[in-house]
Amino acid sequence: MIKKFLLIGFSILSIGILFYFISPILLVSSTSDKSNVEIFNPKNRETIYLLKTSWGLNGSRMAIGLNTELKVGFKDSYEDKYECVGFCDSPILYKLEQDTLFVYDGNWQFPKEDNFKTPIKIIELKVQERLGIYRNYKSLNLKIFPEDQTYIIENSAKK
Repeated sequence: MIKKFLLIGFSILSIGILFYFISPILLVSSTSDKSNVEIFNPKNRETIYLLKTSWGLNGSRMAIGLNTELKVGFKDSYEDKYECVGFCDSPILYKLEQDTLFVYDGNWQFPKEDNFKTPIKIIELKVQERLGIYRNYKSLNLKIFPEDQTYIIENSAKK
């Protein structure tokens, strides 16, 4: 009887451990989503990409780069991209003005290999500044990335 109880307990534990390690793989392959925006700077003849990839329930990653390579998961790092670190689920605002790309908000790690010809200015916003910009983003000629999260900016502006 005790052997049977131990065998059942061990089986349940084994299945639980197996599910724990396999479920992230299943979630990544079944629910991954990518968003890319291409920004061309005619003055510098350079194309810059805003990149976001999402997977599973709480996994997402954002970057700014000169190519569209951005893998699902956190194991890869990119020395040639601006990478969002920490909480990267919120949309960002951006605009290309003259020869500079302005990116509003996000917690960005600067690239180790900066091959960008276009200057990129990261503008961190305090709560009050953020709400003011959210209310006026259209008149400031700002765009939202990813575009499918426009509702987040617009709903925040109503508060």
